Amino acid sequence: MGLVHDLFDPKSRLRKKGQRWKRHVRYWLQTKSSADRVLPNFVALGGMRCGTTAFFLYLKEHPNILPTVKKEPRFFDNFMGNYKRGEQWYRANFPTASQMEDHARSVTGPVLTGEATPYYLFHPKAPERLQAVVPEARLVVLLRNPVDRAYAHYFKNTRKGYESASFAERVEQLTALSFEEAHAMSLYGLEHGQEAWLAAHGKRYPGVEHPHDLAYLCWGHYAWYLEHWLEVFPREQFLIINSNAMFRDVAGTMQQAHDFLGIPHVQLPEYVNRPSKYPKMGDTERSRLQAYYAPLNQELEALLGESMGWDT
Repeated sequence: MGLVHDLFDPKSRLRKKGQRWKRHVRYWLQTKSSADRVLPNFVALGGMRCGTTAFFLYLKEHPNILPTVKKEPRFFDNFMGNYKRGEQWYRANFPTASQMEDHARSVTGPVLTGEATPYYLFHPKAPERLQAVVPEARLVVLLRNPVDRAYAHYFKNTRKGYESASFAERVEQLTALSFEEAHAMSLYGLEHGQEAWLAAHGKRYPGVEHPHDLAYLCWGHYAWYLEHWLEVFPREQFLIINSNAMFRDVAGTMQQAHDFLGIPHVQLPEYVNRPSKYPKMGDTERSRLQAYYAPLNQELEALLGESMGWDT
C-alpha cells in the first residue's frame, strides 16, 4: 500500500525521483538529434509570480510558435547543474530544423520557438550565459507590482508545503534582512534546490523551509536585476510587460508581443485567466511593503523611462 501510494502521490519523493529519471531519459534520447535542433528565437526571463506562465500559454497557441518540450528548461540558471550539461543538452528542448521547416509551409510569416524560465531574471550569471548561446534572442520580461508578487509567492510556497510562518512573520524577518544576504541565499537555492540548500544553510535560518522563503522581497528589486541584463543586451532586444496591465488587457498585451516577435496578429477566442485565490493581505503588511518598495519602484521607472502605475 505504501509503495502504491508513493507512486501516485505527486508530493512523494519516489514519484519525484521517477519523474526526474523520465526527464533524463527523454533528454538523453533527444540529445542524439541535438545537432539538428534549433536554438530559441525568444526567451521569457520572468519574473517569478508575474504571469510568465500565463503569457507563455497564450503565446504558444499562436500558429507560428513551436514551443519547447518543457516550458522551463532552467538552463541558464544552472539548476541542478543543467548549464554544465552544455549546449547539446539545451538544444534537446527545442524542435528540429526540419520540424520548423515543415511547420513553416502551413503558416504565413516566420516560425519561432522559445522558452520561459521565470528564474533567469534573478540569476546574476544568466545574462552572460544566455548571450554566449543565443545572442540574438528576443527577451521578454514581465514585472508585477512587487507587493502583490511577494504575497503571491508566499501563498505558492504555503500551498506547496514549503512555508509555515505567517506572512506578517516573514515580512518582519525579511525587512530586517539585507538584500545582499537574501539574494545570496536565494541564488544558492536556484542552482542547487531545496534539499541542498537546507543541508548547507538550514541551521542558520531556523524556520525557513525553502530558499524561496528568503526571496519574497529581494526578487521585487527589479531595477537591480534588470540593470545587469541591460549591460549585456541592448534595450531593443527587450519587451518589458507590466503584468498588472496584462491582467487587465490580455489581448492588447499579446498583440504587443506579436509585434515584438515579428509574427502576424492572432487573437484567441478566449484568454482564460484563472488567478490564484487567497486571503486579502493585511493593511499593516501592505502599507509596510508599499513603503519598502516605493524607492525601488522609482529606480525601476527611472531605468525604464516609464511609469509602472503601481501603488507606492
